[in-house]
Amino acid sequence: MRFLRAVLFSVLPLLLLLVGLELLFWALGMGDPQQQLSLTRGFDDRARYFVPEQGRPGAWRTQMFDQPKDEVHVPPRDDRKRVLLFGGSNCRLFSADDLQAQLDAAAPGRRHEVINLGRPGYGSERELILLRQALVALEPDVVVVYCGHNEFVEAGFASELAQEWKEPWVHRAALLAQRLRTINVLVGLLRAEPTPTADGPPPEPRVERSETFSLYPEQTQIYYDQYRENLRAMCRETERHGTGLVLGTVVGNMLSPPVVPRHNASVSAEARREFNILHEKAHELVPERLVKGLIRLGADRPPLRLHWHEWNEHLLQSDLYERKQQSPREAPVLRPLLPPLDGAPLWTDPAGWEPVVFDVLSTVSAFHARDLTPEEREGVAGALDAARRAVAISPDYALEVFELGLYEYLAGDTAAAVEHLHESENLDCTPNRGNDITNDIVREVAAEHPQAVLVDADALFQQRSPEGLVGYEIVMDNCHLHPGARHVLMADFVPAIEKLLPP
Repeated sequence: MRFLRAVLFSVLPLLLLLVGLELLFWALGMGDPQQQLSLTRGFDDRARYFVPEQGRPGAWRTQMFDQPKDEVHVPPRDDRKRVLLFGGSNCRLFSADDLQAQLDAAAPGRRHEVINLGRPGYGSERELILLRQALVALEPDVVVVYCGHNEFVEAGFASELAQEWKEPWVHRAALLAQRLRTINVLVGLLRAEPTPTADGPPPEPRVERSETFSLYPEQTQIYYDQYRENLRAMCRETERHGTGLVLGTVVGNMLSPPVVPRHNASVSAEARREFNILHEKAHELVPERLVKGLIRLGADRPPLRLHWHEWNEHLLQSDLYERKQQSPREAPVLRPLLPPLDGAPLWTDPAGWEPVVFDVLSTVSAFHARDLTPEEREGVAGALDAARRAVAISPDYALEVFELGLYEYLAGDTAAAVEHLHESENLDCTPNRGNDITNDIVREVAAEHPQAVLVDADALFQQRSPEGLVGYEIVMDNCHLHPGARHVLMADFVPAIEKLLPP
């Protein structure tokens, strides 16, 4: 009994202090559990990702980003037709002002409001959760969903998140602690940071990506099936709320190599050894200047995977001017595109590019020119033969199918090259961009739900690319569109959105 009394008298003051602090913070409006960033990082449909804006009746703000400065502030509903954009980092780079201006120009008698809810790293699982809550809180007239690049990026992040918590009870305890205002206030003080200055470029979005996450083919199919079900759920939700829905296929860079290639289990160890010999032989024969940075030419010379921020889209004009003065550089010549992508280049000012961009584009320029010497032509023919024999041994190995497509292009067989480049995307076990499989799923779901309007961006941009090969003229890395291409894509969305709005 003495022990129990000692424990009681020790714990009771702490409990009274906690209750007092909870009442104090409640009275001050601090540490509201409903206004905390969810520890599940978008995967929990019980968390609130939209909260009322304090001091602005009818206004909302998101709580789905790492820092308060990145959150989206939504004004009170007015007579404008409200359009919401959902997707990953590609969507986040879309200009809401651009789309809004194009909608206003298309229907001058009707005002529009475009709100971008794109979030880097988000795939259809988290977008569905966000969409459900947005339909209730923000009451949109139309929602536009442009997703498909991040299905396996999101899966990798979900895997990392599960590993972080180690045990389920730790996760549950953290969620319970987040219900206490005192804990939330303390965490807020620890996370406080200096207020950023008003000038300067926007911060780089944090793309959640596990570089070690990979799947086997049978596991890959599970994620494709889940993507289909998530899109179907989006269709049902928007239909239930009487909201228009635009589904878009996504545009990917066909010259970006697969991420996780795998041999079929039926390929024996002896066959794999023969495959490796042919694979390396092709690398020795193909002219380096035509593929450098596009394929792995050695253990220490992997493909150069560009990132969208290396094009420095948000570089200040003063910094651009300074770079031009220090080392003016011309962009390598790539292929001319078809209308409406023709005319001025779609990319940013080359003065702002990082050196690696010039390295990749120099190779791509030579690759497309196909101006080969007789010796180089002979080397390409040898590489093509070796790659064909390797693919015959292991037809499911995505990387070899990709390289076969490159060699076919250099040899002048563009139709076969495009076919194999598409095939390599579909064979990738953990792709980091949309492909024919994800885009066909979008088309399938749109056909199942006539109330949804399809914008087949993938088909449109293939038609606008020479020989149907979408490359670096349109895409900055594996999937992020150049600014000019995004402007054209916004124009592609306009008729679909207008179709869903009253005249």
